[in-house]
Amino acid sequence: MKNSKDIKIGFVTIDSPRDRRSWSGINYMVLTHLETHFENIDVFGPLKDFYLKKLLSVFNKISLLLFRKRYNYGHSVLLAYLYSYQLNRIIKRRKNDYEVIISVISSPALAFLKTSAKIIYLTDATFLSLVDYYVFDLWKFSIRESNHVEKCAIKKCNHIIFSSEWALNESVINYDIDRKRTSIAKFGSNVNIVFDRPIEREVGRDKVFNLLFVGVDWNRKGGDILLRSYLSLKEKGYDNLCLTICGTIPPCELDSNIKIYPFLDKNKEVDLKTIQSLYQNSHLFILPTRAECSAIVYAEAAAFSLPVITTETGGVCSYVENLYNGYTLPLEADYIAYESAIVKLMTDQVLYDTFSRNAYKKFRAELNWGRYFTAIDDVIEQVRTGSVR
Repeated sequence: MKNSKDIKIGFVTIDSPRDRRSWSGINYMVLTHLETHFENIDVFGPLKDFYLKKLLSVFNKISLLLFRKRYNYGHSVLLAYLYSYQLNRIIKRRKNDYEVIISVISSPALAFLKTSAKIIYLTDATFLSLVDYYVFDLWKFSIRESNHVEKCAIKKCNHIIFSSEWALNESVINYDIDRKRTSIAKFGSNVNIVFDRPIEREVGRDKVFNLLFVGVDWNRKGGDILLRSYLSLKEKGYDNLCLTICGTIPPCELDSNIKIYPFLDKNKEVDLKTIQSLYQNSHLFILPTRAECSAIVYAEAAAFSLPVITTETGGVCSYVENLYNGYTLPLEADYIAYESAIVKLMTDQVLYDTFSRNAYKKFRAELNWGRYFTAIDDVIEQVRTGSVR
């Protein structure tokens, strides 16, 4: 990659790119890379909404209360125009001399942007992929409006980097995107630790076996399925089984042996070390998610050589390969299926070691920021030289 001082890059995010909690730290990691490798970086974010987002969110709440219908205010035309207006003013004031603009999961900010710069967009999904998957009960007018904003943004982009095969394929179908303008790069781990070799762990019926669940949305992440599997195994005499839940407080009474970490902030060193410790001291990462684009926690589990039991949905299979570094169970699988998968890995050392080594291999080969940043650098060079239109 040509590291030229004359490349002027604009970096666009709706939220603060300095906050490691924003978009699972993706904004932060990408900006850190760009500022390390390029000298002329202008950061446009966080963008101001002048209380418009709050006003639209109130409308959404009233609509939900009265009609049980949602309004996708994050993709409203008004908000998109407001974001683009801010960016257009800044770019014009700075003489529109940007060669490349990179935007992370900020399509509304791009929809009505006016620039001669080449635009590279990084995302884990496009709008239509999320309708009735992540987002339910939307007004039809809201779907039309959101889709219009998304289409306008996509047309502005010279290249789109998706984080999974699912996201790319869905977007090509829904928005008729030329595959030559797309590529795939998988997210890396945000726990800031890399081991020289796979972590070795002993498993067995008589050995402590720690399950780890990391997620904020208990229901969407399938927390109830996990909990039911855990309690069922405990009732069957698997007293060696332990469970740690990080990121949320389950809406139910829990076994006193279950450890809860409601919220850990990766911006804080002490919390980051706690998260690292949780991964390192666990034996299995489990996430029976109901809907998922590209969860960074899969890369974090792989960084710690953890096999994964999860769901075959969305972009998950780009991160967890069934029978390679874990199990991807069907969406309709019940707690008994998860229970069975847990027992297999808990009682079979050879199987466990195979999945564990493969998880580490996948982390080193695919699920790391080095690979992701190389993909960004390659695309920057391609759009600059004209090999990507």
